[in-house]
Amino acid sequence: MKTSKLFLQWITIVTLLAVNTLNTNAQGPFPSSAMPHVVCQSSTEPYGVTLTTGSTYAWTISDPTAGAKTAGATPNLITVNWSKAGNYTLQVVETNQYGCVGSPVTIDVTVNAVAFITNKVHANICSGDNFEIIPVDGAGTDIIPAGTTYSWSAPVVAGITGAAPGSGATKISGTLTNTTDVPVDVVYTVTPTSGSCTGAAFSVTVKVYPQVKTSSIYHN
Repeated sequence: MKTSKLFLQWITIVTLLAVNTLNTNAQGPFPSSAMPHVVCQSSTEPYGVTLTTGSTYAWTISDPTAGAKTAGATPNLITVNWSKAGNYTLQVVETNQYGCVGSPVTIDVTVNAVAFITNKVHANICSGDNFEIIPVDGAGTDIIPAGTTYSWSAPVVAGITGAAPGSGATKISGTLTNTTDVPVDVVYTVTPTSGSCTGAAFSVTVKVYPQVKTSSIYHN
């Protein structure tokens, strides 16, 4: 019967449940297998299927190096810490209490890279000058996915004017004025964002030299 066939197909699609209503120990919510699950690198995500009494469940990742699996409170549940960016397939195979093996059920997982940027020190500038830092992917240990943007709040530093916040910028920049007679360090705390993934904050330090204060010309 056509209606029954369509119903069975729908059941297959949603086997990886968004909510496990049969198990009071369920983790979640779980992603649906009907669409790819998009996550950020280094995130830990829960997955599960409906628990059948007496069954065991074998979970595998298409690339075993993509993430670390941890068993859940019941055999039908796991969490995965996704450590490597890329596209993967998470699969589960159920074996019931009689030794019968079910068909594999899968979900596609896209792991987006997260920016990792070490602290930066800009070359010293004179009062009133502009500074600019553009982090480079692969420089040292820096990992900067394409399209990464930067946001920061305005640092409050005695003797410094011109410090301003930034949001969604492709570089860290500004113009700073030192109103004192000594060099002053200005430290920005910058947060990188790559798509929907936010990386750990890093610092940008700029030393601002004082203004030159030449007196009026005098003569005898």
